[in-house]
Amino acid sequence: MRTTFIKQGVLRVRGMFAAGEMHEAIAAGEELRRYFGWIGETVSPEERDLLLEQIQALPGNVKAR
Repeated sequence: MRTTFIKQGVLRVRGMFAAGEMHEAIAAGEELRRYFGWIGETVSPEERDLLLEQIQALPGNVKAR
């Protein structure tokens, strides 16, 4: 369930960016990264790596974890 939420969040942020909502996309991406920081250790290592890669590719990512 948590991984689905993150995957949907990544798609939402990408959609916001594509629609030109830069500030909103960056803010939403920051929130998504923060959430992933809280739950990252609770998902399998394979899933964690995939999600981390997707999150790091989001626009406005200034800090990789």
